[in-house]
Amino acid sequence: MLSPGWGGTTAGIVLVPRQAGPFILRQAERMEYRWKSLVFFALVWQGAFTLGKAQTADEGARDLITRIASSDKETRQRGLEAVGANREGRLLSFLEAFQLGQIYRFQDQVVWCPGLQTVDGKSMAPLSDPLTGVERQMDGAREVVAKSELEAVGPRRRERRLIMNLVRKLQLFASEDDVRLAAAVKMGSVRKTEVLADLELALEREADAKVQHVMRESRSLIQLGAPADEVSDEIRLEAARNLGILCSARGGALLKELLQKAEKAEPGTASVLSAIQLEVYQQSLDAIESYQLRVRWL
Repeated sequence: MLSPGWGGTTAGIVLVPRQAGPFILRQAERMEYRWKSLVFFALVWQGAFTLGKAQTADEGARDLITRIASSDKETRQRGLEAVGANREGRLLSFLEAFQLGQIYRFQDQVVWCPGLQTVDGKSMAPLSDPLTGVERQMDGAREVVAKSELEAVGPRRRERRLIMNLVRKLQLFASEDDVRLAAAVKMGSVRKTEVLADLELALEREADAKVQHVMRESRSLIQLGAPADEVSDEIRLEAARNLGILCSARGGALLKELLQKAEKAEPGTASVLSAIQLEVYQQSLDAIESYQLRVRWL
């Protein structure tokens, strides 16, 4: 007996498929329709889910802005602590504006006024969104109000240092690549071990290859140049090796400095290097200088 949809005899050599009948075609069309419907609804669900997450994150960020702009000291403090704990990079621009005294309250809303204008002898304030920086609109034009309608909001004296440190930290998590890159470079120049945790987390989140490279370089610079009681010898050696692998010009300068200090160091001082340190440092320095020489000839 032949299978459905096939013609010929069982004794034949070749079985020739029949043309699909209307019933089979309708089944195929229904299956295709169902598949397309499933794909469509999956895409709609994914879009709605992504939008929901974005809206939730947006609401959370705006809540933090409201808390930081509060007149209550404890509310502001909790808001600033939450920003630091979450590494909420989206609030970087807001905090910078907050430092500069560009944040105000207007009709129970927190607004951003980047700069005042003088119109007919009156001081007027063009308003922007404190989170996105987008200009606020009113009747199809940018919303501008009299400065007298605004209530100034700014950090208290004791909060300024906290916010300044918070801004430095959040620059590693900013949305702009160039801001993160500059922050990573600065971290390596300052060489404070307390920033290593933030640098590690930023490196885990980083997607840009160039920024990743600089973050790794700065991490190794901090580890190599840190005081002896803050970083183990094993980590220091690994940092020296990594700088050689990265062909870091800044790493070469630091390695050369450490080797020169070791030559002049008195026995028992912190500048004295072990035999393995001398070997690894010199190998990494040679690799860096060799690379830099090749680059100059290109």
